[in-house]
Amino acid sequence: MVTPKDKSKSRQQSVKRTTPKPRAETPQETYEALMLKLWEKAAANNESPAELAASLDISYPYLLALARGERPTSGMTRVHLVSVAKYLSLPVGQVYLLAGALSPEDFIFEPTQDEKMQYALEAMRNDPLWTAHTPNKKVWQHADPSLKLLICLLYERAARTSFFDGTEAPVVKQ
Repeated sequence: MVTPKDKSKSRQQSVKRTTPKPRAETPQETYEALMLKLWEKAAANNESPAELAASLDISYPYLLALARGERPTSGMTRVHLVSVAKYLSLPVGQVYLLAGALSPEDFIFEPTQDEKMQYALEAMRNDPLWTAHTPNKKVWQHADPSLKLLICLLYERAARTSFFDGTEAPVVKQ
């Protein structure tokens, strides 16, 4: 005689048994952060992987390919990432970060050395103490890059401002 099992316990064991276990997260494998969140939420909701796939409106084989790392989460379409964001109740931007489609560095603008020198030149031209000593456009265009850098660094020090992070000036060993 077969006895009926407790449905909730059987269901929870099913989720644990069929849910692929994520590997330890490494910086190169950022997809795991998103997949780990998805597995945790599915387990909390007592959802099977097939139900999770349905909730995300993706195919079950695609979900498993994402879980195994065969398909990168960074390659997911915006529609899928928005669906994941809704499922996890997270902002879409955070899901992009978890998926590895964006990194925090993507939000930081780092100007080039030439752009920094242009900012410094503009500041010199707008500074009443330096405007008379600032090279004109023609002189600046034809000046050697190391001379431009020297002028900018001198201004930076005299004006007690900062355009450079200190790595631009070469250190000469004596």
